[in-house]
Amino acid sequence: SSPGTYTAKVRVEREGLTAEDTATISVATPQYTLSVSKTGSGTGTVTSSPSGINCGSDCSESYNQGTTVTLTATPGSGSVFVGWSGACTGSSTTCTVTMNSNKSVTARFDAATLSVSLSASPSSGTAPLNDVDLTANVSGTATGNITYRFDCTSNGTWEHTQTTLTDPYTALNLCDYSSPGTYTAKVRVEREGLTAEDTATI
Repeated sequence: SSPGTYTAKVRVEREGLTAEDTATISVATPQYTLSVSKTGSGTGTVTSSPSGINCGSDCSESYNQGTTVTLTATPGSGSVFVGWSGACTGSSTTCTVTMNSNKSVTARFDAATLSVSLSASPSSGTAPLNDVDLTANVSGTATGNITYRFDCTSNGTWEHTQTTLTDPYTALNLCDYSSPGTYTAKVRVEREGLTAEDTATI
């Protein structure tokens, strides 16, 4: 019933002989998922899987409408009230909480943000201007993998797509411009369900 490392043992007897062996069983702390969902101005709901976790009678939520926050809770001894200190404040969509006895919750959750800036190297030259690098620099509070999409002329065709944790990310030798003129390159990034775009002039 409790987390820990246990040793099971067997003893066998046959024809007057005895033999023994052991086996190790590791019991991990179960993981609970709490989902905090905004349902309207000034209101929120907290549900858990498995059920039985709640945030206490004086739980207060402050987060943007439409935001869903998933927390990972490690249960401990005592009642199933979730408590944490100031680690869950600020512009964050996730945090880790520890189960404590007889504690309630006050938490703030802000929607994740995402923005990107695009630069070209070289950004000018004489025709033909070949092997231009496009570099995207991502900022904001969104986390996780970033999908980069690069369009050398903003014509709706992505010349390069890459999903990675790397930031900033450079698409090397991507764009070739054979004729004189002013071109607009474009980047679109996607992260944690958000999308941001920027352009650069060549």
